[in-house]
Amino acid sequence: ANAAVFMVDPPAVVHLVGREGDPKTAPFLRSFLEIFETRRVVRLFDPSEEGDALLKLGYSVSEEPAAYVCFPGRCEGPFRDAQEVKKKVEKRDD
Repeated sequence: ANAAVFMVDPPAVVHLVGREGDPKTAPFLRSFLEIFETRRVVRLFDPSEEGDALLKLGYSVSEEPAAYVCFPGRCEGPFRDAQEVKKKVEKRDD
């Protein structure tokens, strides 16, 4: 049943671009995992390991972690404020 729901109404996807060991990345990631939206996916992209994937997605890399919120057919960002990301995911802005 969950798979059918995901097909009809795809989840919000949060892509976090940040270095895995960076002390700024961990709280940012944690805040996304705490978003109360059962239909959301969070993925961490570490630029030191996944540079090719970031290039394909068109994401920029900076010293500060950044998030992109994706819905079918579009991605928005970069966001550097966890509350902004939370609002986007919960609102779904379709």
